[in-house]
Amino acid sequence: MGKIRVLDERTANQIAAGEVVERPASVVKELVENSLDAGAADIQIRIARGGEEEIRVLDDGEGMDSRDLVLAVRRHATSKITRLEELSSLGTLGFRGEALPSVASVSRVTLESRTGAAGEGCRLRVEGGAVSPLESVGHPRGTTVTVRSLFFNAPARRKFLRAASTETGHVADVVSRIALAHFDRRFLLESDGKTLLDAPPASHRGERVRQIFGSGIAAQLVPFERQAGPYRVSGFASRPDFTRASTRDQWIFVNGRPVRDRGILHAVSGAYHTLLPRGRHPFVLIFLEVPSDRVDVNVHPAKWEVRLADSGAIHELVRLAIRSSLNEERPVARLEGLAPAPAPAVSRPAAVPHHPAQSAHSAPAAAATESWEFSPGAGAATTLFEEAGRGLRNLVPLGQYRESYILASDAEGLVIVDQHVAHERILYEQILREGEEKSARRQALLFPLTLELDPARARRLEEGREDLERLGFLLEPFGDRTFLVREVPAVLGTGDAGALLRDLADDLEGPHGQRSMERVRDRLAATTACHAAVKVNFPLTQDKMSYLLQELARTASPMTCPHGRPILLRLPHRDLEKSFHRR
Repeated sequence: MGKIRVLDERTANQIAAGEVVERPASVVKELVENSLDAGAADIQIRIARGGEEEIRVLDDGEGMDSRDLVLAVRRHATSKITRLEELSSLGTLGFRGEALPSVASVSRVTLESRTGAAGEGCRLRVEGGAVSPLESVGHPRGTTVTVRSLFFNAPARRKFLRAASTETGHVADVVSRIALAHFDRRFLLESDGKTLLDAPPASHRGERVRQIFGSGIAAQLVPFERQAGPYRVSGFASRPDFTRASTRDQWIFVNGRPVRDRGILHAVSGAYHTLLPRGRHPFVLIFLEVPSDRVDVNVHPAKWEVRLADSGAIHELVRLAIRSSLNEERPVARLEGLAPAPAPAVSRPAAVPHHPAQSAHSAPAAAATESWEFSPGAGAATTLFEEAGRGLRNLVPLGQYRESYILASDAEGLVIVDQHVAHERILYEQILREGEEKSARRQALLFPLTLELDPARARRLEEGREDLERLGFLLEPFGDRTFLVREVPAVLGTGDAGALLRDLADDLEGPHGQRSMERVRDRLAATTACHAAVKVNFPLTQDKMSYLLQELARTASPMTCPHGRPILLRLPHRDLEKSFHRR
């Protein structure tokens, strides 16, 4: 007797359920997507004990007649496609025909529905995959699906469910994602009789963002939008001073479908490069519109992943859209804790403190900055941020605090500038610009510097000589592990070129593909700028303070240094007056 046999339908359905139904939130996602595909404008979700005891989804969609109701619980029965070719141009969220039979195989399901033309509705009960006869029932136009005792016949799956509060959180997350993508529909979510979300139809997506996250979070977000050929991206990105400890709050939607995509997450990381401290992540909502024949949605059983035909072009579209909006907004971090202010709906992470020792090196301040000078920067176009009167071009220096911070004022209030990281940002952009133009200014050393390194660093420095030359270094091999340094970037002044090159050798570690080399050049520029920038505890004249503020205003990203630390903090005049009880 042969070993291969055809599985019975009940076993096949439970195997499919293992792919589609991971937890109660998976059931909610599938049912709500069916409601949206049915044209529902009002969708209500009610759960009990995190969804393990009961999930009920009610909609006012087109409904189903008795024949459709019976077919809906059969595997691979669907109203979304009729032939294979239609998979390449899907316009619906569901299409596999696996959701309802998979759910019904591991729970007790009741389907009730009525079409607009029918005088009465129909009810169908399914328990563990066993279908009961149809019944007539009074029901408004639309469909109600009730799922009880999830995994009652699959104890091995049931034991992996978390506490009811955890599962409720997953359900709320799924409903929030779908509500964001379909802001023109009403979504109601109730848990054990308590309303968790009641989002009426919104006139625009920004309004839906406020409904879900609250006005406190919405106020921290910068809108963005960009189009390239047939691709369009829009959404909201957090200001650089509003961050998260993980990427959990980076939400991606492709053609209204919530998805996970590493390539797009990488684009987000690139957009915020040099704007955030290490270990912090932005809050981002991304809505990508792609022609249906340029995206494959049939790559994941639960439809959480898609395959994009032009992933490279989309990566750049997302990165440039977010980065350009942040550069246009150029938000200045607000000095917290002095004046009383209403708390946002979700608590904001504490600001990362700046420690000068992390950016300033141990070389004596005078030696590093005696020949310190500013070079004229490229003129920047007036931004929307500045047109609103909140730019940096009108800052007037008032003096220094502890010879490390510049105190300045403008029409809005007081601004505190970290002089080291401000100069670091100026030099960083100047070095990158000169490297791209192959016009880095150099200074020849009177006596070549002999630099001896360990084998690993020597190899990395040899491999990166071309990139180092773009930045203004001229190195000549002098033995197996030794180099003669004949020229260094002019911005370095009398700084310690040997210490800088040892740091750069560490920065050169890693794969050297085309994209990684661009990253390496960026890191080299950041490290060079950090070594060359004016240090803390160094006195500045009034002219140098004024010039530094002027050059900072010309940079593309004056909010943060290349390592993501804040450059400026603002104390609005109105908050200062409140603190003195003048208002």
